[in-house]
Amino acid sequence: MMRRMVSDTGKLRQPTHYQAYLVRLWRENETAPWRVMVTDVPTGAQRHFASLDACFVFIQRDLDTAVIAKETDREFKDGKNPTT
Repeated sequence: MMRRMVSDTGKLRQPTHYQAYLVRLWRENETAPWRVMVTDVPTGAQRHFASLDACFVFIQRDLDTAVIAKETDREFKDGKNPTT
């Protein structure tokens, strides 16, 4: 089964060897925790996180998903059935 990645905005996202994210960090005051927003540059999808750790977990999972989708597409192009 070929996996298509769709962003939160509904735009189709093709698997690739290149991913671009815009990471914004801010805090309300000097003692407040840092807040994080990640924007997927090609799709414009945005996600907010309460910590950098949560942001990095999301990015790692997103990259892992892109790799799986790319491998699945390659198997279909090679005439292999990735479900067997």
